[in-house]
Amino acid sequence: MSVKLETRDNEIVARFDHPLPPDQIRAMQHAVGDRIGRFEWNENSFLLQAAAGDTASAEVCDNGVRLIFAKLIEQPASPAVDPAAKDFALASAAANQAAGYPNRARAQLLGLVRQYPRDPGVERALADSDAAIGARLRAGRAYLMLRAQDDDAGRIVRELGGAIGVTVLARDGTGFRQIDGTVRGTLPIYAEVAAEAAIRVVRTHADPVIDSTGIGHEVRESHTMLELAARGFVGPTTRVDLVGATWIGRGSAGLSGQLRLGPPERELRLLGAYHLPDISTAEQAVGGGFINRISIGGTLRLSSKAVIQADGYINRYGLAGEGVVARTVSVTGGLDYLLRRREPWLTLTYRLEAEYPGRLTLRPGGALALPFSNRENHTVQLATGKRFGIVQLGGSAGWTKDRFGGSGPTATINASTAYHGWRAELATGVSSISRPDFPGRQYFLRVSFTRALGRL
Repeated sequence: MSVKLETRDNEIVARFDHPLPPDQIRAMQHAVGDRIGRFEWNENSFLLQAAAGDTASAEVCDNGVRLIFAKLIEQPASPAVDPAAKDFALASAAANQAAGYPNRARAQLLGLVRQYPRDPGVERALADSDAAIGARLRAGRAYLMLRAQDDDAGRIVRELGGAIGVTVLARDGTGFRQIDGTVRGTLPIYAEVAAEAAIRVVRTHADPVIDSTGIGHEVRESHTMLELAARGFVGPTTRVDLVGATWIGRGSAGLSGQLRLGPPERELRLLGAYHLPDISTAEQAVGGGFINRISIGGTLRLSSKAVIQADGYINRYGLAGEGVVARTVSVTGGLDYLLRRREPWLTLTYRLEAEYPGRLTLRPGGALALPFSNRENHTVQLATGKRFGIVQLGGSAGWTKDRFGGSGPTATINASTAYHGWRAELATGVSSISRPDFPGRQYFLRVSFTRALGRL
């Protein structure tokens, strides 16, 4: 038997070299059923068209013709790609990102993702936007899928496997010196959330320290603190920090949680802490200090050059075995005004750091259990920075005035570098911001090393 097949526009035409038996035609129609939309035949040929939603094809076999039916999957029409329009939209998003409006840039990029699905340039820009707002796990997974090879993307991809770091902070003030060393490990656990564990060893040298008898004496002690935390994004711009900590060997532990709602340009912050270990003063570092705290605050970008921030706190400071011994209200805030965007960038900053005591516990003889007093520090500084290859250098300098007495210089020099999974940071400077146990000028040095453990 000879058969000729033709297919056009989902129609199949078959021509045979001998007449077709009617019973075979009826058997074929019965077997195929409602998958035939149109069927016409005569003695030695037939025309067949599949029903709506199906597609049909045919092939010649030993016994005649085999019909093959399948569901028709309509592919959406690809939008016409206008390279100029896409490039303009990407440039606009980059400009919003650089101007300090990452949420506006992200909205533009999400629109481009819908318009140009699986476009590498658009997906890379969205990943860069995630990295800029701190969603580094989300950005790292995107870089991994894009097989990004540049250094900036590579550093973030390596963090997908976690990191371990060491930080040492030394500070020296009038009668109070402290060395605070921390070893911290981070590991992604779910979606955009990472777990942290840290051990802190705090060495305190203070003279005098007022004990429960009201007698001052010199103290040199070391204490160890254990911290466990979960941090990350639970939405596109919603971040949560949960921290638990305890003084090892003192039987006291505490918790804190912070919720940050909204993008960086208009962020709301809520914080609560209960019995969280605290070393704001020498007495707390020696006596197992803790803090109970609630706060509310936020950040608002006023323009591409100006950002304001403010946070208010209600604090309850305590000592192990004694409970709460000081109640205060504190306020922090500030204004950043960008003077020069190109490197070396230049920013004028104002900072407010104030605390007002309420009820304070007195020791025998009238000394305070914790040395809190009214303080209201106003600091104006100029800050600058510039990148030199893989090294980022920065610094700031200005003046601090405490409304309740005292003033002096405040300055910082910092440097950071990253290379093949390693990151190193150094900061040192002088501060005249008055704090409990730091009534005058203080000096500090902070050194940290972090090693990314590679992607999982």
